Amino acid sequence: MKQHTSDSEYREAFAACRNALLLSGCAAPDSDFASETERLIAENGELLSEVLGSNLEKPLILTCMPDLKSLMQTLQKLNELSCFTRPEIYSWTAALMVNLSLRRGHTAESAYAYSVYGTVLNSVLSAQASGQRRDSHWRAAYSCGLLGLKLSEKLMQPAYKCTACFCISAKLCHWVKHIREAESFNTQGYEAGLASGNLTDAGYILAFGRTVNAFFQGGNLARLFSDIQKFLSVTRKIQHQTATDILEGYRFILLNQLCQTSQNVSSADTQNVSSADTQNVSSAEMDACHSDHTLCHSERSEESQIPHCVRND
Repeated sequence: MKQHTSDSEYREAFAACRNALLLSGCAAPDSDFASETERLIAENGELLSEVLGSNLEKPLILTCMPDLKSLMQTLQKLNELSCFTRPEIYSWTAALMVNLSLRRGHTAESAYAYSVYGTVLNSVLSAQASGQRRDSHWRAAYSCGLLGLKLSEKLMQPAYKCTACFCISAKLCHWVKHIREAESFNTQGYEAGLASGNLTDAGYILAFGRTVNAFFQGGNLARLFSDIQKFLSVTRKIQHQTATDILEGYRFILLNQLCQTSQNVSSADTQNVSSADTQNVSSAEMDACHSDHTLCHSERSEESQIPHCVRND
C-alpha cells in the first residue's frame, strides 16, 4: 500500500487495501459506501451518546486482540489514502473504525478514528440538518475530536495527538468556539508532530492552523507574512506539497494586501527553493516556527482585545 501510494498508483493502492481488509475478515462495500456509512453513523450515535454524555470521563475499554489491531491499522491507512481522492471511502472507513472501537475495544488507531470521524459528522450530518439540530451535530463532532485527543494522550500516541489537534483546530473548533481558541490546539499539535515524526499533519497545522486561521482572525499582516516565509522553509524541506501550495497562495494574498504586488516578482520567487537551500533547513529552524509563534501568540491575544479599527496594523 505504501509503495503504490508513494508512486501515486492509487488504483493499485486501493486494491491492495481491499485485499488486506479481506484477509482481516472485513469486506468493503462494492460501490454503495454512502448507505453503509449512514447505517454506521446511526449505530455509532447510540453507542457514542453514553461516552460523550459522561463528559469524556468514563474509562474506555482497550483491546489486546491482534486481529483487531491489524484491521484498524489497515483501515487507518485506507482512510489516509482516500482523504483527497475518494471521500466516500474516507467517510466509511472513519465510521467503521469508530464502530469497531466502541463495540470491540480501542486501539491506538482509535484516537485517529475519533478525530477524523468528527470531520465526517460535520460534513455528512450537518449538511442534512438545519438550525438547532445542525448546532447539535457541530457540538457532537467537536466532542469526537476532543475524545480522539484525550485517547491519544492516554495511550501516549503523539503522532495521533498531532492528527487530533489538526482536525480540531482546522475543521471542528470554529463551528462551536471562537476561532482564536484553535491556537492552543495548533501549539500542542505541532509539538506532538515534531516529537513523533508526524510531519504530514504538522505541515497541515502550519498551513491551516497557523496561516489560514491567523488570516481570518485579522492579525498583523506583516507579521503573518514573516511567519509564512518561515513555514515555507519547513514545508519545502519535508516535501509537503499541499501545505506549500496553501502557504504560497496566502503569501501572494498578503503581498497584495501589503501593497507590494506592484513590484516585479521573479519567477524564481514562485518556485520551490533549490535543493541546496532546502537541505539547509535544520530541525532548529523547524522548532523556531513553534517558538516564534508561541512568543507572538501572547501579543496577538492582547491585540484581539483592541477593536480592529484602532489597531496599528
